[in-house]
Amino acid sequence: MSDGNEGRDRYGRVKREYRDEDWHERQRRGPRNQNRSRSPGRRPGSGARTGANAVPVKREDRGDGGRTRSHERNRDRDRDRDMRREWDRGSRDRSGIRPKEEDLWSNDDSKEAPPSPPPVKPNYSHSGVLTEESKKDSEGNILKYHEPEDATTPPKTPEYRIYVFSESEQGKLIDTIKLNQKSHYLLGRDTKVCDIPVDIKSCSRQHAVIQFRRISKTDRFGDTHHTIKPYIIDLESSYGTQLNGDDVPPSRYVELRNKDLIQFCGHPREYLWIES
Repeated sequence: MSDGNEGRDRYGRVKREYRDEDWHERQRRGPRNQNRSRSPGRRPGSGARTGANAVPVKREDRGDGGRTRSHERNRDRDRDRDMRREWDRGSRDRSGIRPKEEDLWSNDDSKEAPPSPPPVKPNYSHSGVLTEESKKDSEGNILKYHEPEDATTPPKTPEYRIYVFSESEQGKLIDTIKLNQKSHYLLGRDTKVCDIPVDIKSCSRQHAVIQFRRISKTDRFGDTHHTIKPYIIDLESSYGTQLNGDDVPPSRYVELRNKDLIQFCGHPREYLWIES
């Protein structure tokens, strides 16, 4: 007796037997959809006949400019490709490295963004432009020296004088300079800006300054006394200033006393300070 499984394989599918001529006929006809309309740029081997056996296909006129379904599929494919490119371009950081996919789709807010730098605050400090302008004389020449706040003009008495002696062995008196008319006197080789010209080749153009300053002192009883004292300051000259044979520190005030001997650049010419 038959168990009902005749003509079936072990999976229960119906066995089909084809004659050899039927198999060759199906191979000759090719796929069933070989007469379906194809786009003009269809690749060989995709189901349509090509070459001498190609069957002319008439384009279907749908009333929308002659576009077929293949054109719509191509349009959708191009649109999807452009969207993927935009997504790839937007998902890359500045270093050009694409982040991981789990980082793009994760909603974890535990990772805080790095703090932004603090805003730059306006700077209202002194720029020094006005100070540089104040160091120019009426003719626009730049002055290396600027008076301190306690600068003052000395009184008529006592009289302050400088006696200039030559560098010869006899020490002949060359000039006498009175210093009671101004609060400071600039010494140097530049005759345009210096109050007291110094005719020494090694001397700087603006070499030193004699400055009168108002000094305030308070005694043990609480009383304040004001005195005016003369000082000399070296303007960082090349060969320095000497006071009684010792070098004057640059950019520092040194008090002048009666009968002090001033020299410039180690030159033998002497400038004698006298208070009378």
